[in-house]
Amino acid sequence: MASNINKLTNTIQKRLKVSSTQLLYQSAPYQAAILFATGPFVDQLLTNRSVFAHKYSAPVLGFIILSCLIAVSVNFSTFLVIGTTSPVTYQMPDKEAEPLLATKDNNDTKKANGLSHD
Repeated sequence: MASNINKLTNTIQKRLKVSSTQLLYQSAPYQAAILFATGPFVDQLLTNRSVFAHKYSAPVLGFIILSCLIAVSVNFSTFLVIGTTSPVTYQMPDKEAEPLLATKDNNDTKKANGLSHD
């Protein structure tokens, strides 16, 4: 699914003839609005607790801000990589890591990655 989203991002970027930074700048408000509107309801559904009822301390707020900064950085770097190269290039490190995740005890993973000679 991530591969399809990356391809879609690249396609939209080329069709609109915008840089990765411009595409991120234009799409971020819509992404934020969707998360703001749906996030609390999904969280309530999954945890049976309201995010608005929690008392946030300074360390908790610090970690929330840190998490947001990391997320924005990852999102920005993803847009830069896809915009500069292609979605296929972006997926290559993931595909190269798959054989490394195969263990001695997991023959199904080895077979799926072509490492087993049974």
